[in-house]
Amino acid sequence: MENGEQPINPCVINYNMRKEFLGLTKREHFASKYADISNDFIKGNTAGEIKSFLGLDGAVTYDPFVHYPQAVVKLQLMFADELLKQLDHEGE
Repeated sequence: MENGEQPINPCVINYNMRKEFLGLTKREHFASKYADISNDFIKGNTAGEIKSFLGLDGAVTYDPFVHYPQAVVKLQLMFADELLKQLDHEGE
């Protein structure tokens, strides 16, 4: 199991003779911590910049109710992935 997929505060249950881990993964936990930063960062960008960040075609019509949240979540996951990568390298 990769570091980012490990549970942050595992609740272990035995289900059908297997261990199951319930709760947020480290990646999900770290991503949630960057919600405000991501929102503020994306808020200052134009529709064209957000479309470019998401890799959308220029012909796609910008929809703030769809594309804005996608950009915020993508940035949150980028922050979380980078933090996990740095933590993995720190132990080497």
